[in-house]
Amino acid sequence: AAPFLFWFFLGLEELSLCVEEAENPKRTIPVAILCSMTTLFCCACFTLFVGGSSPPGIPEIVNDAAPIVTLFQEVLGQDSPYLYVIRFLLLLSFFAAFNSFVFFASQIVSTLAAELKILPPLLAQRHTYWRTPVAAIVTVCGGGLVVTLTTFYASSLSITRSSQVLVFAALFNSTMSYGFQAVAYMRMRADPAFRSLYQNGHSTSLFLSPLAEFGAISCLCYLAIFSFGLATLLLEWVYLISFGLSLFVYAIFLAYYYYQQTHTESESESE
Repeated sequence: AAPFLFWFFLGLEELSLCVEEAENPKRTIPVAILCSMTTLFCCACFTLFVGGSSPPGIPEIVNDAAPIVTLFQEVLGQDSPYLYVIRFLLLLSFFAAFNSFVFFASQIVSTLAAELKILPPLLAQRHTYWRTPVAAIVTVCGGGLVVTLTTFYASSLSITRSSQVLVFAALFNSTMSYGFQAVAYMRMRADPAFRSLYQNGHSTSLFLSPLAEFGAISCLCYLAIFSFGLATLLLEWVYLISFGLSLFVYAIFLAYYYYQQTHTESESESE
């Protein structure tokens, strides 16, 4: 059950990235995170209560790979015309559940386009008032929906298997992201420039944590244990597909980044 617990609150911390768009972020962002945690906890309890009290009951759905689909089948009937719509909406919900990661990825895409000039300038466009990376959000959302729908329609996978592929891909990539963030945090804390600012009193809250490096190391240890649990799932071919798809996307972006860096260096040398 640990992966599902991890999944349920996945991406909640990314709300802090709305600091540029939020009004009075010092107050509103902590309140938003607290309200989100409360909402998710209440929804989890409600889902547990409804799922356990609905047919076919806990003994039948405890090992079910897609219990929500099974519950709707029992309530609406196996031949209900609404069942296909529910399956389609359920598939989209796996992507929509990562709205914070979509926003997080959009911020990165916008930065790569505006500051590093790696991506096309069009992706750097922001809202004139809220400064939200509109073009990057549309691009990331569109790409995510294409991957989600392709996983289901362009393959022979059922709704259950498609959901498992998407869940595993989300858990794997989020684990990679959290690991990179923890390592980057420790490297930033060890940077002499940051230590100088902190010791001189110029930085009182930037990237500070009561746990500091100990918290980052503890996080990496937990991620290592969690990654071992994910690795055991690779014995099934459906998870191998998800793992291969993630590596394929990584390879594309690494190749593009290498090409852009090489192209930029060659232009600098010619000038």
